[in-house]
Amino acid sequence: MDDAPSPVRLFFAWRPERATAVLLLVHGLGADSQQTWGVDADGGGFLARLLDPQPPYAVACLDYPSMLGLPGGPSLPDLATLSRGLLATLGEELLPAYDRVAVVAYCLGGLVVHVALADLLAGAAGSVAAGRLLTVLLDAPEDWPDGPLEGSMAAVARMLSVDGPTLRTNAAWWSDRAGPAGSVEAHAVVSRDACWVTPFKPGSTASPDRVLRSGLAHLDLARPPASGGHEVYDHVVALLERHLGPGSRAGRRTRVALTEVGRAG
Repeated sequence: MDDAPSPVRLFFAWRPERATAVLLLVHGLGADSQQTWGVDADGGGFLARLLDPQPPYAVACLDYPSMLGLPGGPSLPDLATLSRGLLATLGEELLPAYDRVAVVAYCLGGLVVHVALADLLAGAAGSVAAGRLLTVLLDAPEDWPDGPLEGSMAAVARMLSVDGPTLRTNAAWWSDRAGPAGSVEAHAVVSRDACWVTPFKPGSTASPDRVLRSGLAHLDLARPPASGGHEVYDHVVALLERHLGPGSRAGRRTRVALTEVGRAG
């Protein structure tokens, strides 16, 4: 039995006391929740836009070590460890507390979501979770590339302890089960430029009518400006409003800063 503490940590940026729906944001490689979703120097960012005005649903962030072995800091855990942490967060904390759950994940975070949700939906909790989940993956590496991995991509794969058969099996599961008849409403966004995830076929497992081919670069997908249009943010918010709905009953709201709750790392 593995008693090591989970490297995954759950934070709430906004938590209405009687909310019945929650949005979970999962960051990508080489960053944390604040760097990916937080307010930038110009007042932009997903959280800045989502929280002004404050939505009726809760907004949470999932943090995990995502650096490639920087000296003195925690290195990137393997994919199985990350997916177990996210699986516990969903199955033990969010799904029991909220009627509807939406997950927006960027880059590597999307792969973690894909693996964890496949385990969740294939297990005993699958019937409980079915129909309550929306996922939007932004440039997520979903399927193994056709050719050999080189350079930094090979290093990431080694640290994650992931290989072709693992990703292909997971991608096949999602291709068979995602879509209108599936147990989760799965969407994907793919950027215009070549980035480290491009050879991993982002967006390959979502049905074609649920894939947005964005004109934005990879690094700009999760960074809407303080005001004005942003095709990815606008697309995500429209999906959230449809899935999460009103999301709360009348009652006092309590603003929560980016404060950790739940399990310790």
